[in-house]
Amino acid sequence: MPRLLHLSDTHLLGPGSTSPHPHIDPEARLTAVLAAATAAGPFDAVVVTGDLADDGSDEAVQRVRDFVRPLAPIVVAAPGNHDVTDVVAQAFGTDPVRVGAWQIRAAATNVPGEVAGRADPVLDLLDECEGPTVVLMHHPVRSRSTHPWFTLRGASQLEQRLRDHRSPLVMLSGHLHQAFDGTVGGTRLYGAPATFYGIAHDGDEWTPHGAPTGALVVDLDDEGSSRAHLIQA
Repeated sequence: MPRLLHLSDTHLLGPGSTSPHPHIDPEARLTAVLAAATAAGPFDAVVVTGDLADDGSDEAVQRVRDFVRPLAPIVVAAPGNHDVTDVVAQAFGTDPVRVGAWQIRAAATNVPGEVAGRADPVLDLLDECEGPTVVLMHHPVRSRSTHPWFTLRGASQLEQRLRDHRSPLVMLSGHLHQAFDGTVGGTRLYGAPATFYGIAHDGDEWTPHGAPTGALVVDLDDEGSSRAHLIQA
């Protein structure tokens, strides 16, 4: 049974960049989460669902890669709204990978200059998904938030495609800085908490530092089922 460590929203900084949250050290937070997650290993893959870099820098993305590489033989990442898509692709690659019976694919839902995302890349990717598949995306297709910043343009069309999808499908996302899980049709949706700081969502409202930080551990059954549990740190 393949086991994934699902991380998101690390928000590391490149040289000379200043965080809008200077009282929080993103590298120290990531270190603490990885230390807590180690006991749940070993992992077949580490996946990161966006906002690796707070400033979009190559240095920050490479630093995240250096942090997670020792934890698993496979590392995969999707870009977030703070990231530069090509920078993440260059650091982590773009080819599908396999863990057991599952393939892992990353989709770039980020839109330059915008906080919200778009579903088109995920819709395109689903055309290529045969057999059990994990899709990584920064913006969740469905969540507790209805605020425009935390939405995915084209979500209703994507949800319909998910209802029609017939092979096992798991979608992993971030962006909310809050863990969640849900189901659309036969597709399981898991959202990882941030490693940086948490946000509690309630419709159009949100509360910074109102949710736990940490990671998700996702277990994938070779028959196509999945389950996840939260590690807080």
